[in-house]
Amino acid sequence: MRKVLFLLPVLAFLFLYGCSSDDDNAKLSLNKSTVTLNYKTTEQLKASGKVEWTSENDFVASVNENGVIEGKHVGKTFIVASNGTEEVKCAVEVAPKYNTYSEPILDFGITKAELKGRENRELLSETSTTIKYRGNSGSAASEIAYAFKDGKMNGAGALVKSSYSSVIMDFLIERYQAAFQKEDVFYFIDGNSSNYNKFVSLSIGASGIIIMYTPKN
Repeated sequence: MRKVLFLLPVLAFLFLYGCSSDDDNAKLSLNKSTVTLNYKTTEQLKASGKVEWTSENDFVASVNENGVIEGKHVGKTFIVASNGTEEVKCAVEVAPKYNTYSEPILDFGITKAELKGRENRELLSETSTTIKYRGNSGSAASEIAYAFKDGKMNGAGALVKSSYSSVIMDFLIERYQAAFQKEDVFYFIDGNSSNYNKFVSLSIGASGIIIMYTPKN
């Protein structure tokens, strides 16, 4: 009987120690490893413990202190949950709702040969400083054009049919940040005001809506 009474507190200690050890070794986890959402839509993430939330790219998606993700602009990023010793990530994609047209290739600085090797649209015309392509069948863009200086691409544009005027602003806003308006031209940037690489402008011409893409500098 004495042996039994002696073993009871020992067993209780081992039981409690074992539970504590399991909890300490539990790995931090999230309820979702991937999330797909749209511009201005939200998704709730939950962690297995108390964490701090951050986004690797706030321009694409933000996250608040409660783990609610909001889609900001079309693109991909990671939401990070950290408890100070561990961190886990959720891959986030903000998918477009509007696919009004296929944008030009926007790798400024490439050569004509590099551009022509990557463009699959029908070639309409070519000069020493420009190349024009026909817009894809069924696309809102009737033409896609590229400008070159010193043999390097330094601008691009799309001529969008006027009949798409009701959706073209939505198309741009879910991809770019509205920056400012100068007279009848609307300007957008591809990042936050302190960190961006190109301008996108929208204006109305006689033959349709003109979208221009130029590098920041």
